[in-house]
Amino acid sequence: MGKFFLGIFCLALIAASWMTQPGEAKLRDGSRAILYVANSGGDDVTVIDVATNKVIGSIQTGPTPHGLVASPDGSRVYVSGETDDDLIAIDTATSRVLWRAQVGDRPNEITISADGRYVYVPIRSSSHVDIVDTTTRERVKSIPVGKAPHNAYRSPDGKWIFVTSMGDEKITIIDAATQMPVGEIPVPGEPRPAAHCPAKSNRQGRTASV
Repeated sequence: MGKFFLGIFCLALIAASWMTQPGEAKLRDGSRAILYVANSGGDDVTVIDVATNKVIGSIQTGPTPHGLVASPDGSRVYVSGETDDDLIAIDTATSRVLWRAQVGDRPNEITISADGRYVYVPIRSSSHVDIVDTTTRERVKSIPVGKAPHNAYRSPDGKWIFVTSMGDEKITIIDAATQMPVGEIPVPGEPRPAAHCPAKSNRQGRTASV
């Protein structure tokens, strides 16, 4: 595997959806760009029309919605519920909760596989990442990572999942094909949010920094 350089990860645009900040996702609904914001101090996801900067809806999720990610095709938004320890699937066409899957204690910032099948959920209290299969709607695997994992990100090419660990000063690299940890990046302090750099700025997306 090639070198991974430290810095700031800048997320690449994926299909109709892309991440903006932890707890947010932006989708294009016809001619409108829609922003979804998880309100971790409350119990809902706020829906905003980007063109007008106006709130156009609210989706009840349960207490402490923490992480949020959109499916590559824009049809779903997934939210981690830190209090109820679940992953919540929302239909973007109807703004309704479709299903919930139980995960470990204190799920944090999540990401999704390039094909939209698997959601990677860092479990802050258990030092691992739960994988939820969106077709079976169940947790199918737990991957060991560093202590207090907080954020998960997919590489622009979809091959790698990066997980920041606040308690171990490192980023764990997961092979998305095998769903196994394959490497680590040491990072000082308490690494949390990060972003993948666009391909044009970093030799085809191979470098990253935190």
